[in-house]
Amino acid sequence: MLNNNLSTLIKVGYRCLAVALVITMLGCATRLSNEQMGLSIASLGVPRVLLMQTQLIRGSDSYTMDMIVEVTPKQLMVVGSALGVRIFTLSYDGKNIVNGPGLGLPFYISNQLIVDDLMVILSDSQSFDAKLPEGFTIIRGPGLRNIYEGDQLILSVTESKAVHGNTDVSLRRTNPKYTLNIVLSEVR
Repeated sequence: MLNNNLSTLIKVGYRCLAVALVITMLGCATRLSNEQMGLSIASLGVPRVLLMQTQLIRGSDSYTMDMIVEVTPKQLMVVGSALGVRIFTLSYDGKNIVNGPGLGLPFYISNQLIVDDLMVILSDSQSFDAKLPEGFTIIRGPGLRNIYEGDQLILSVTESKAVHGNTDVSLRRTNPKYTLNIVLSEVR
């Protein structure tokens, strides 16, 4: 009996964590999608599997989760988990996003935003050249990509090498306003 109650309590706790993450991203809609930028699965480079220890910061709220990301020549597969429980699974073939197993995120969370952010982070930075829509520009620096609409910064990605071959990545969006801090490790 105690074991069942504990199991139920843990499941409720995981769902609450997932809901908190979802609430943080409520209303998230991107003004610049990977399709608008001309990014494709091919721009992700060689097939590989990555572990992303991710922190989402929005206002005074902060949430963490792990994502396993598999890049193949034909798709991007993402599994998000928190405290060892699968929250979501997404696959993207360059045109369609498909949901897989997991506790699930409510219908109002944009899977497109998750895919867009990962495409921006993982794509070869040269893929952005000449593919941005009119009115958008990109400014590069060492480990930096800033995308502007007119004179307004809308997306910033910084990268730096960390210890043990990891890469620290920070992605900041202004609409919706949030930051992703990621420690990215290549698994294979």
